[in-house]
Amino acid sequence: MREHGYAAIVACEDPTVALLAAAPPPTPTVPTLDASLDALVDKLRLAATASTAGVAYPQTIALSGVEDVRDAFDELGVPMIVKSSRSAAVVDGAPVHRSGARVVRDVDEAERAVDWIAGGGLTPVAQRRVDRDDKVDVAVVRRHGVCEVRLAYRVLRDVPLSGGLAVAVESMPDAEGHGRTALDALERLLDAAGYEGIANAEFCVSTDGTVTLIEVNTRVWASIWFAERLGLRVVERSVRHALGLSAPEPAPPVAAGRRYRNPAGEVDWILRHERRLRPLATVVRDLPRRSVLEYVDLSDPRPALTLGLDKLRARVSRRRTS
Repeated sequence: MREHGYAAIVACEDPTVALLAAAPPPTPTVPTLDASLDALVDKLRLAATASTAGVAYPQTIALSGVEDVRDAFDELGVPMIVKSSRSAAVVDGAPVHRSGARVVRDVDEAERAVDWIAGGGLTPVAQRRVDRDDKVDVAVVRRHGVCEVRLAYRVLRDVPLSGGLAVAVESMPDAEGHGRTALDALERLLDAAGYEGIANAEFCVSTDGTVTLIEVNTRVWASIWFAERLGLRVVERSVRHALGLSAPEPAPPVAAGRRYRNPAGEVDWILRHERRLRPLATVVRDLPRRSVLEYVDLSDPRPALTLGLDKLRARVSRRRTS
């Protein structure tokens, strides 16, 4: 990297962040690899950070065996969530990746999830399942304790159906309602961790209006194209922060109601339903709305069509195999 003059490294996947953190390079990185990172990416430490910041976060218990699983069911109730304390880590010099959350309803299901996580050398945890009436994601770029970017958006559709990767979102006001509540909570969390730079967080809104933190990402996230097409220049701002350069001009205001959609992801979302007519109608009904379409260039639609067909074939093949 020194030979070819690279100025910064931008990590886009959790295993990359883990590798960089295990052996920090001389080149500046996004995210910054300091102690504040662990306070956000490790879910056991995140629980403590959230408590300090006064941010609602699911009760989290480390699991090490069958007795721990049974005790967790007794304390957290059924169903509960089993996931890895860290999505990725370096174990014996190699990256191990265990992302995603599993909704488990009995001891056997929980044990299989624990074995999958622990088998990679990571720490499984159990969490109380959060009631989800709505899902709000927020993104910021912080410099010297001040946010250059504050973006809030509602998740309309995500995969798997139990919650995960957003495939359709809609921008929300950042100065009122649940968007502001989630953004303010994220800022308090980052203050408590002492973290600056890029951050993206997922929140669940329950039927009683409680806004609960689910996860924090300190790297470029999956729907980054939405923020870029809105003119927020998130990647550039993050790189300039890492290099110690001044910020570009202030980010433009984002109007509520702007939509981002991943067409291949929406096909996947439809196919994951047992009864697909209503989900298909939901997607078709949204087609006339002005949206940012990932992968789609209307001057050359062939790549997008090819990708969509490939995703469809892969999904059908998996279902036939199972």
